[in-house]
Amino acid sequence: MELGTTLNNGANWFVDGISLRLGSGEKIKSWHDKWVGPEPLMHVYPRLYSVTANKYATVSEMGQWSGELWLWQWNLRRQLFDWEELLSREL
Repeated sequence: MELGTTLNNGANWFVDGISLRLGSGEKIKSWHDKWVGPEPLMHVYPRLYSVTANKYATVSEMGQWSGELWLWQWNLRRQLFDWEELLSREL
């Protein structure tokens, strides 16, 4: 997943929705803290949250930088169904 990905409406959800300053991402819980938008990601994407293996992972533990792009690295309990894969691409 690339950092600058836009949703169908053309809004840059990541840049426009940041609620906390990430810094290194080592202190922000990716699923539990309100760091993108007004709700924790566990409430926005409950299905993805239910299949993640580490529900308390920090943002820094959930991906890595490749040049100027952030690449998510999912640690899942099982392989995603096709429709869940579409959800994961929204992140």
